[in-house]
Amino acid sequence: MPRFEDSFRVNAPRPRVWALLDDPARVAACVPGCEEVTAEGADRFRARLRVKVGPIATTQQLTLTVTERTAPVRLAAIGQGEDRGLASRVSLRSAVELREAADGAATDVTCRVEIQLTGRLATLGEAVMRAKSEQMVRAFAGRLAAAIGTAAAEITPTGERPGTG
Repeated sequence: MPRFEDSFRVNAPRPRVWALLDDPARVAACVPGCEEVTAEGADRFRARLRVKVGPIATTQQLTLTVTERTAPVRLAAIGQGEDRGLASRVSLRSAVELREAADGAATDVTCRVEIQLTGRLATLGEAVMRAKSEQMVRAFAGRLAAAIGTAAAEITPTGERPGTG
């Protein structure tokens, strides 16, 4: 199962970032390609995700289950999706971890995703999936910052300070 990880900093306090991440409708608006999310219980959701991966466009019908919610530190979920038109399936595990930074004025966010693909999508290979994953995490970071009210330019890779990287 390929694993991807990326980190970034948001110039907002951790409780403010957590409040957004713990709201499925608000976080769905930050996920590139997420067209719809519907709650099926406190920790179970259905989502439709439309993404172009390399030469292939896919619309995944996902079922997501929150497996861990430790406020305001960690949110983890598992999911499965299917694109019948491509005869492809995706299974994923994801986690978002928040660490206080800059004496509480900022939050370091780490996103980890493990993806397993079958069918036509599996033929794309790990290099293509890694590039797409990195692109989606960067877009997620910008949308998360915008939703919190922080300028996207203020997001920096974890470990770097604005203006040094």
